[in-house]
Amino acid sequence: MPKVGQRGQSSRQVKIKNPKQRIKRQRATIAPGQVRDFLVVRYGLTLKQHIQPVHQPTIQRWVQAVSEQLVNTNGDLLASYQQVINDVYGRVPWQFYWVLSQYWDEVQQFWQREVPAVPLEERLLVHGQAELPKLWATLARRFADTLAVAMTLNMPTVATHQLSPQLLSSLWQDDQIQWTQVRQLWSPLQGTFTSDDPVTESWLLQLSEL
Repeated sequence: MPKVGQRGQSSRQVKIKNPKQRIKRQRATIAPGQVRDFLVVRYGLTLKQHIQPVHQPTIQRWVQAVSEQLVNTNGDLLASYQQVINDVYGRVPWQFYWVLSQYWDEVQQFWQREVPAVPLEERLLVHGQAELPKLWATLARRFADTLAVAMTLNMPTVATHQLSPQLLSSLWQDDQIQWTQVRQLWSPLQGTFTSDDPVTESWLLQLSEL
């Protein structure tokens, strides 16, 4: 017992709280040259899950190629698509474009969702989507011109010029490429596509057999 005049010592301990230190976090960013790899990883985690396995390599190559162009065009999808098509036309079979058409909406949604989320110092926003349907009409004309040339070898140039619009009327109907017609017209004429890269050559072979 404490003596009279003395207070009992409290068993409670006074806790001294240190002031909270604020930690300033900096947002991690990547360089423009890393955008392609970043989007390919995102493709593998998201869009790829909704694509048939036999079509996955084609869509991945499209994502890779367009991702590089998006940086150069500051997010312009139309310009990026046009550049990629110009680069690959004649080097891939028609089935390349057919596979792309099967997942057209899903691919556009991928760009809309994933490109703004790329952690660049200055965010990249996609635009030009409204003009994308025009690409199919342009591609149909290129198909018609290419087929006309192949069908009129050793014939006067005028024959090629006359045949091309006739083919186009068969290939392009109701604002859509008629893929059944493409297959019928191109199958007897399509040659073998090769590449110095064995993996790419194997992919081209599988693609041309779809």
